[in-house]
Amino acid sequence: MDKLVILDMDGVLADFGRQAFWAFDREYNVDVLEAGNWYCLEKELCGGNTDDFWGKVNLFGENFWKSMKETGEAGLLVSEIKSRGYGLMVCTAAADSPASWSGKRIWMRDHFPDIPVCIMKDKFLLAGRDRVLVDDNDENCRKFQLAGGGAVVVPRRWNSCHAAAATMSAGGTVEFVMGLVDHYFVNAERLL
Repeated sequence: MDKLVILDMDGVLADFGRQAFWAFDREYNVDVLEAGNWYCLEKELCGGNTDDFWGKVNLFGENFWKSMKETGEAGLLVSEIKSRGYGLMVCTAAADSPASWSGKRIWMRDHFPDIPVCIMKDKFLLAGRDRVLVDDNDENCRKFQLAGGGAVVVPRRWNSCHAAAATMSAGGTVEFVMGLVDHYFVNAERLL
């Protein structure tokens, strides 16, 4: 069985939250975000108006996406996946602006040029018994599991693992994620 880990980009490898605060000329502070609310950035930065939020992001065009910083655990997470011999790819959804497509591809080229990237909204279409999605979006993980794959929710302020996110270091987050990835693959092999 060829084991494949599929990483999300925004919120897992690239620090989308920090970049959103930058776009709104605000100092980044994850603690002001409503815990467990996927739309907490929109709520904090523009009163919950999704159109205003994405309108502002889109004003920056490609630069918004290509200039994101890496998350604290991005490099270590990629290194751990590779050291275990798992296949690796990135699957990321694009915003409505074409600039997000090109900006994300540039970001991947600049930060992780050896990892293939797929831009698509419906990540569950890539699910299989030998695949694990690592994403910060609860719903993406749920759909991936329903389609027959494994999934790990990366602890973040805006998802169901927000309590763990508040206490974990970058190394702790990687250890948590990789423990679940390894556990999934061990159990998937037993089912074959």
